[in-house]
Amino acid sequence: MSGLKVSLISHEFPPFIIGGIATYCFDLAINLSRKGIETKVICGNLNDAESRMKVNRFLEIVRLPFFNFPPRYFWFQLMNHKKLCKLCANCNVIHGVNPTASMLQASYERKSNKALIVTHHLNELQTLKMFVHMPLSELTLGDLMVNAFSYPLDTFLENAWFGYADQIIVPGNFTYDFMKSIYGPELLKKVSVIYNAIDFDKVNSLCKKTANLNDDYPSIISFCRLVSLKGIGRLLLHSKKLFSKFPNLKFKIFGQGPLKSFLEKIIIKQSLHEHVIIMGHVPYNVLLKHIEKASMAVFPTFLEVGPFISALEAMALKKPVVAFDLPFNREFIKPYETGMLAEAGNMDDFIDKISLLLSDQKLRTELGNAAFEYVKKHHNWAYVVDRYIKIYEEFAGSLVS
Repeated sequence: MSGLKVSLISHEFPPFIIGGIATYCFDLAINLSRKGIETKVICGNLNDAESRMKVNRFLEIVRLPFFNFPPRYFWFQLMNHKKLCKLCANCNVIHGVNPTASMLQASYERKSNKALIVTHHLNELQTLKMFVHMPLSELTLGDLMVNAFSYPLDTFLENAWFGYADQIIVPGNFTYDFMKSIYGPELLKKVSVIYNAIDFDKVNSLCKKTANLNDDYPSIISFCRLVSLKGIGRLLLHSKKLFSKFPNLKFKIFGQGPLKSFLEKIIIKQSLHEHVIIMGHVPYNVLLKHIEKASMAVFPTFLEVGPFISALEAMALKKPVVAFDLPFNREFIKPYETGMLAEAGNMDDFIDKISLLLSDQKLRTELGNAAFEYVKKHHNWAYVVDRYIKIYEEFAGSLVS
């Protein structure tokens, strides 16, 4: 079908807000435009004014202002509903890249002939169930805001979107399997599993030289939102023996979030300041260069949708990854082939897997190379984007004149 006009809606979008959804939205938009699909990203702007930027012939970024305090996704659509309606008037595909930030628009368009597509990144009930099992000592007020207090509103918005959607895209079988336990067959008929992907053109353009690694000064890296479910706090609590065994080891943690102050307290209490550096948010190209220079990437997360973007990015840069042996990780990490999986929840075993890789440069290289080949074959936006276009074409109605 010719003449597709796609609107992608997410209050999260680089560079103002980073994270998996922001990266996903950016990469999807760029790759749609490379295929000649007229694409408009409607996203948030932390400044007070609306702005527009034409990235190329087929891609425009429209940024709309919103209040920069929780729930940001709610303020984004409430403050900009009339503008969203106007901006989407001439499209024939509305894709709620962030469902909680786009439900009002889906409701407004529910009787139109436009294709209504939504991406379900992680189920709210699934998240809440994992969250209540976290030790109280590892939780912050910010964690409670994100995972508990916002649950009713998040769940309402997502379920409403599901009702309006022509198709629900889920980036992992793990979350799809959970959906099968709580939703009926009518909704499940609308679900397509499309794995997260990496834009290798983007990565290659930002990382043109191979970093020289020094085994005398090894480093590990983790990059994620700093919340309790990502497991970084628990890893630091168990890391003393790792730094005793590798006294020159550096651990760089990238990201922002409510767990930051908790991590800083651990660093002080355990005297880890010579080994652990909280880097915060850095530009994407800077992050990639740090990944390149690292010996490996570690992701002690307890919950993800399936193959998650940060791990895929590290693998695309030929870094071995260490994670827990959990269903979402088994979807893309094969032990001793494309990475290392530690016994689920066993942080001592997690530390042992890191130690093994630090002690074996040949194994690190083999796993990193295999990880790169796996991601390039199975998680490459150059191919994955075609699945989105196929869905858009299937459900899009006639162009609005």
